[in-house]
Amino acid sequence: MEGVLFYLIKEAHFYPCSLQATSRCASRGLSPNQGPSGSSVVVKGHYFTSNGEANISWYDPTTNTTTYLSGVSVSAGGTFQFSFITPSNLIPGVHYEVQGNDVSSGDGGFAVFIAQA
Repeated sequence: MEGVLFYLIKEAHFYPCSLQATSRCASRGLSPNQGPSGSSVVVKGHYFTSNGEANISWYDPTTNTTTYLSGVSVSAGGTFQFSFITPSNLIPGVHYEVQGNDVSSGDGGFAVFIAQA
């Protein structure tokens, strides 16, 4: 099983070639961040609205389409975990996105998944 970890970015300051985030948010990426079609993936979200809901989606840049995967409950601590299987038609080398959006605030975060053969 592969893991996807992303954090809700509520406030950030952008500088050329880097991202500086305040203490309220962080960006971790994926661990591991790649795999073939049909990979089992775990999405973990942090800093979402306590006891709220998050919508999880898959973005395919080759077709410019976003596919809704599921709504998940967020814990009192602002975290959630969700498992899914990557689509069967991934193109090796393409950077896909797993997106999480906080239903209450409208804020969102994403993590990149790199397809492998």
